Amino acid sequence: ENGFPGPQRSVEFEGALYDLDADPGETTDVADEHPDVVARLEAVAERARAALGDTRTGREGTETRPPGRLDPERISSVEHVAVETSVTLGTEPHERYRRIGAAVLADGALGSEDFTDGRWVGFRGTDFEAPVDLGSVRTIREVTCSFLRAQVSWIFLPRTVEIAVSRDGETYRVLDRVDVTMEPERAAEAVPIGVETEEGGDEARFIRIRATPMESCPEGHPGAGKPPWLFVDEIHVGR
Repeated sequence: ENGFPGPQRSVEFEGALYDLDADPGETTDVADEHPDVVARLEAVAERARAALGDTRTGREGTETRPPGRLDPERISSVEHVAVETSVTLGTEPHERYRRIGAAVLADGALGSEDFTDGRWVGFRGTDFEAPVDLGSVRTIREVTCSFLRAQVSWIFLPRTVEIAVSRDGETYRVLDRVDVTMEPERAAEAVPIGVETEEGGDEARFIRIRATPMESCPEGHPGAGKPPWLFVDEIHVGR
């Protein structure tokens, strides 16, 4: 509806055991009668979790790797002024993504269209704020921040993005405040949002990015009325 996928949901069930030969309709739980079978199945499940991980509990698997991608034209890294500089998160990411840390926001490696690739920091129900310390006053001609749009996964672009600069880290001057228009889009895409400075550039040591998410997923979306996700990656500073 309105360009969005149809309703979907995730349902959790308590563990149960059924005798499918005698009870194909799964009406009677026989777990208490066969603790040996339950133990054997739980051991198989535990081995799978250890190897493959468990996204619901945030557990990492020992045998996982990034997916192979047939996308030779996609740029996966970029050089810019802020690479390996100090980035501080002014707001806390969602607990699932805290382990990724602020360093990925200025490491020169660009996130893909997959929000699980380890390059994206996820937020939900909160604004995003990140001051960047370049280490010294530099001439800045462009500042962008990458946001992920993957609406099927409830990931939307922010409603507004504010970019400000400072020489001392205390007094900031807003370069621009970008209002983002929400449009239905099925394809996942990394979208840079930012500003070019006036001719000659701007002198600053600190750059602050603030992004305000949409209040809720829009009507017609499966998550309508519920908080969307906001995913952030590289803060690119050009000179």
